[in-house]
Amino acid sequence: MDSLLKDSIMKDSILKVDFANSGFEFEGDSLSPERLKAFEVRATQKLKDLYDYFRMMLDTSIEKSFKLQAKQMMLALFESPESSIVVALDEGDKPQKMTVSDFANKLTSASPINLKFEIEKIRTNTEIEKGTIYKGELIYTQTIYRMEGSNPVIIQHGATKVKYVIKRIKKQFGNTQKEVWEVLLGDILIP
Repeated sequence: MDSLLKDSIMKDSILKVDFANSGFEFEGDSLSPERLKAFEVRATQKLKDLYDYFRMMLDTSIEKSFKLQAKQMMLALFESPESSIVVALDEGDKPQKMTVSDFANKLTSASPINLKFEIEKIRTNTEIEKGTIYKGELIYTQTIYRMEGSNPVIIQHGATKVKYVIKRIKKQFGNTQKEVWEVLLGDILIP
């Protein structure tokens, strides 16, 4: 198994164990401010995981089967495969809106795309809307570039935001099904 994919799977497993061992409750009708903060942290981790999956899907040294597994793991981060992403794929292109599913298909297509992704300066919008689901957003700086020899050619650089929701979903635990809180990514936009 590719080390980047293995590291990502291990990181996700460790985070789940940390949540489970910390007495963190996934059940309940509402979330305390402390639990909301923990879910904000989890949303940030899912954003970082997303860009790790982008890199895996674009890595020409990774086998196709692992790229397809990364694609499935990437799509599982989202509330819906129909969530949108606004992204430019080549120098001089205007950023275009597409579904994350379509974007993942482009990244795993037979003809590889020569793109690199970097994110930095992630911050959380502290205005979390309450209701039956909690909503928030992460704002960060995204750089998409490709290499020409040893020179990077910037395709897209600037502020980007991803919306996220924290909502109750049904999960299977052995033979028992429970309703638990989960954070899922939504649309990725250029503000």
